Amino acid sequence: MEATVKNDYGTVTVGAGKPDQREIKIVNYVRSIFKDNRFVSCAKLEDGSYCLTVENLASSGRNTQNSIWLSEESFVGFITNFHLYLVITGMDLTQLAKEALDSGIIRYNCSDNLTPLATDSTDL
Repeated sequence: MEATVKNDYGTVTVGAGKPDQREIKIVNYVRSIFKDNRFVSCAKLEDGSYCLTVENLASSGRNTQNSIWLSEESFVGFITNFHLYLVITGMDLTQLAKEALDSGIIRYNCSDNLTPLATDSTDL
């Protein structure tokens, strides 16, 4: 099912450098900003796929950008597997997220067609 883009949130280039390279519009996104100026984002694309991205400063010594483009089915599989990992290892994602947001380790923003969490992260 394809989503409709109401505002211009940019595009994601898929198939870069290949004959089938194309731009897909971003429908909505959530972007987290870490204290060390690292960015992590999840964007839903117009064709129903998702793009997950981590951006690091060049001075970090890590790749400046890592992205994965997933179909909706693969995205669901990815997050389900990640959730299973957390459950099996005993990690409480809700608590980890609440602590990171409340302490200021992570800030975030999102497209204006999504509803942000309460400032004290009580929505988690």
